[in-house]
Amino acid sequence: MVFDRFIHLHALILGRKVVRSDKLLSIFTREKGKLLVIAPGAAKIPNRFGGLLEPLNYGVMSVYRSTRGNLYLKEFDLGRSFWKVRSSLDRLRASLSYLRLIEELLPYELPEPKLFDSSLAFLKFLEEDGDPTLGELVASVKVLNILGYLPRFDVCYSCGQDLRGVAYVSGDSLFPLCEDCSSGEVIKLDDEAITIMRDAQKGSFATFKSRAFDLKYLKEISLYLKLVSDKILGGVKFELSGSDI
Repeated sequence: MVFDRFIHLHALILGRKVVRSDKLLSIFTREKGKLLVIAPGAAKIPNRFGGLLEPLNYGVMSVYRSTRGNLYLKEFDLGRSFWKVRSSLDRLRASLSYLRLIEELLPYELPEPKLFDSSLAFLKFLEEDGDPTLGELVASVKVLNILGYLPRFDVCYSCGQDLRGVAYVSGDSLFPLCEDCSSGEVIKLDDEAITIMRDAQKGSFATFKSRAFDLKYLKEISLYLKLVSDKILGGVKFELSGSDI
């Protein structure tokens, strides 16, 4: 992929580590997807970036590519720090767990603007007092759905009939089946769990803002997502941060 000498990116910081006097940033950008960017001198005290280069921070980055092909950070204009998310341990755990999932799943330099927008919507949902357990589950469903790992949850994949009431999932196919077609199922999804899956795939986070939920159904969905992870995500660890799920 060819980069201009200087480019401006809408970026969410996923993680960072110190490399001598620099910081190596893992970022998710709307324009270029996941990238590694070097922030020169950012590990020194003091440094010109201060405390801007922390996970969860979102803003506009100005970066350039060196002759060796590395990306370097020139400037970072902070747009939102999601401070309210950081101030709650449950919200912080949910958000950082989600960022780890994003970092593990995404390849480098492949734009996913829909997923980027969904990630910001999730953080705004948490900042506006959305439930972190429900929010993280919905966000994870959206990630896997946008990346093409999830089937639809409106029809039986064997007979084609509308799913009504209970769905069953086989460990071999991961596709939902109706009660008549199921055999050797490993996971059962009740009607409310199926409704949450459908709404998470198609709707916005606003759908879940004041929604009451039962942990029973979130556990069913969590078990299904872990099965997806085990079967088709190549060892990517899927584990929700909520202690009750």
